[in-house]
Formats: sequence, structure tokens, C-alpha cells
Amino acid sequence: YRCSMTVNIDRTDPKVIIGVGDSTTSEDDSYTGINQDSVSVWGMQVEAGSFATSYIPTTTAAVTRAVDVVSADLTLNAEEYSMYIHCISPAIGAATGTWAVLYNDSNDYIDIQSYTSDITTILAKGGTTQVAATIESSYTQGVEDRVAISLKENDYAGVLDGGTVVTDVSCLLPDLPTLIYIGSNAGSNAFINSHIKHAAVFNVALSDADLQTITTG
Repeated sequence: YRCSMTVNIDRTDPKVIIGVGDSTTSEDDSYTGINQDSVSVWGMQVEAGSFATSYIPTTTAAVTRAVDVVSADLTLNAEEYSMYIHCISPAIGAATGTWAVLYNDSNDYIDIQSYTSDITTILAKGGTTQVAATIESSYTQGVEDRVAISLKENDYAGVLDGGTVVTDVSCLLPDLPTLIYIGSNAGSNAFINSHIKHAAVFNVALSDADLQTITTG
């Protein structure tokens, strides 16, 4: 298990105390539990932030954590599928940030990304762009946004936060994606530099109404 907690510290000598038993025990750091119970802890990490990041292994010196690369194998329906991503929108700028990408290779993929102030979907098959759809042309940094897209051949739909559905009725599907990368373009570039709360893939092309429903907070 990975356990974490976030607390406000208002003292100059904060302590981390781990024990088994009465949660009302005082802050005395000599507490060792009750009834000879025990707990084994590995990889403890304390951070000055509002949430826990991935584990940062250290010895006696501070280090910079490598960027998170998150991916998962997929077994998709070859005829239709959908993708959903719930993200805190990143800083607005000229750099592309990939929210999530269904990936076969660098020529065949479908991704949700941000660029300048736009949230877009790019679909490529055999290196040729099939869809370049702007779902939102002026997003706001730091807010929670939910994007969902659905795909069949000649039937693309995408929506942001339950709004107007953007469609394309002339597109080929990429060669079947076998991976989903979350927060980067195939783990190598276009890192989103933000926080992703939820990602999901469906083996059906969700209806426009369903896309709007799942992206409504």
C-alpha cells in the first residue's frame, strides 16, 4: 500500500510519528504502539506541497525527481472506442502538452492535447492527419477540465465539460492502439506539467449525450 496524508504545519519542530493503536495518543515521539503490535514502513517521504508526488529515492542529498511517465497496455475494439481524461489544465503557452494519447506508433495515434490556449484532438493514420479538432479555443489554467472523445471510422466526436460536441465525419481510424500514455507523448516529450485526476478508455463509441454526461462535473 502507498499511504499519504496532507496536513497544515504550524510548529517549528514537526515530527512524523507512526504507531499502531489509539489515534488520540499525544505527539510524544517515543510512542511505540500498544499490545506489541507493529507496522513496517519503507520509503517515507515528506514534501512541502499540497499533494503527494511520486516516490523520490534519496540518501544524504536532495535530488530532482524525474518526470512521471504513465502508460498502460490496451486491448481495444478495432471498430470503435472512446477516451476520457480529467485534468487540471496546464499553463497556457506555445509548448504542446499531451493529456492522454492512444498510441500504436508515431504514425498512428489519437491524442488530446493543449497548445497555446487551445485544447485539441489530433488523429493520425499512417502519418497522415485525419482529425485536427479544436475542442476549446480559450481554456483557463488551473481549473479542472474533463474531455472525452469517441471514435468510429468517419465518425469522431469530442467535448469539453459537457459543452458543445465537436464532430468530424470524414476520418480513418489509426492502426489499432496498443497503449495509452497519460500526461506525455509516448513518454518522451510534450509532458503536460500538470495534474491528471482520472483517465478511462471505453470499448464503444459513446454517444454525444454520454460524452456530455461524463464530462459534466
